[in-house]
Amino acid sequence: MPSNVTSPAIALEEKVENLSENLGKIRDELHGEIHEEIKNAMAKNMSEFMARMESMIMTNALSQQGNAGPSS
Repeated sequence: MPSNVTSPAIALEEKVENLSENLGKIRDELHGEIHEEIKNAMAKNMSEFMARMESMIMTNALSQQGNAGPSS
């Protein structure tokens, strides 16, 4: 390869390598953010689910007490 072509080719190769590294960093950062968002959404949904279950259990328990009638 003539030297007048070698220098731009090397510069282009370095730019491609830097771009690849930067894209890898961006991918890792986005992956981390998405993972965190999913984790938070799952925790919120689990909390809401547990609150509903607790409410249903309490409603069921109170309903059964009411159906049993007075205990005296």
